[in-house]
Amino acid sequence: ELEQRRTALVVVDGPPLLNLFPVWGAVTNPEFFCVRFYGRNTGGWHSNKPSRQFDYRYADDELYEWIERWIEPLSSRAHRGILLFSNHVQAQAPVDAEKMIQLLRERGLEVEPVRSVESVGSI
Repeated sequence: ELEQRRTALVVVDGPPLLNLFPVWGAVTNPEFFCVRFYGRNTGGWHSNKPSRQFDYRYADDELYEWIERWIEPLSSRAHRGILLFSNHVQAQAPVDAEKMIQLLRERGLEVEPVRSVESVGSI
């Protein structure tokens, strides 16, 4: 159904908890894929408090694993990818995004950082 509607499935990284959204690396729109990084704060996830749920700093090896296991395969099946970081409580999101950009470039992937939603335009 998503493929017929050319709607992108959002691939999600979150805490490794049972019954939480699984990582499903499907490309349902050949134009783009989307990955959202919520952070892996297992202790804060069920608190229902964003100040605890999204308080997380990704380790370099966690980001690198995502590149190898998910982003590279996804990028081979879509024209572009959109990566969003939602771990924002202590401003970890921009730090993790910058690190992701560095790691992606080291792997030889083309990166076009976007600083605001308005600059994305239409896909």
